Amino acid sequence: YEPVKHRQGGAMQLEIVVPTTTCFYAGLCGALQLALWIRIMMVRAPLPASTHELGNLAASSDNENLRVTRAHGNYTENAPIFVIMLVAAELCGSPTVWIDATGFVFFFARLMHAKGL
Repeated sequence: YEPVKHRQGGAMQLEIVVPTTTCFYAGLCGALQLALWIRIMMVRAPLPASTHELGNLAASSDNENLRVTRAHGNYTENAPIFVIMLVAAELCGSPTVWIDATGFVFFFARLMHAKGL
């Protein structure tokens, strides 16, 4: 994408380029983040508050709580940097089919990872 420059009334104006394909995948990633967070809340709600602390979580034998917490944490570590890299690729002019393929593979892989972890 090249910013389009316009002269209007003697002042130079730049047109803002929105990476729309990446915005779609960022929205999907945000929805998955929310779903993972809700899943943690559903697992933790019936548990005593002391089990919510990270030190207690690692030492406990509650595998479900640990599993959903790690799925959310792992996703939180990886999704933001992926979206930033996808924005950069789209703004640098990468083909839309490449952006779509990469976004779909990442989202699907993270969905399966969260389901299987």
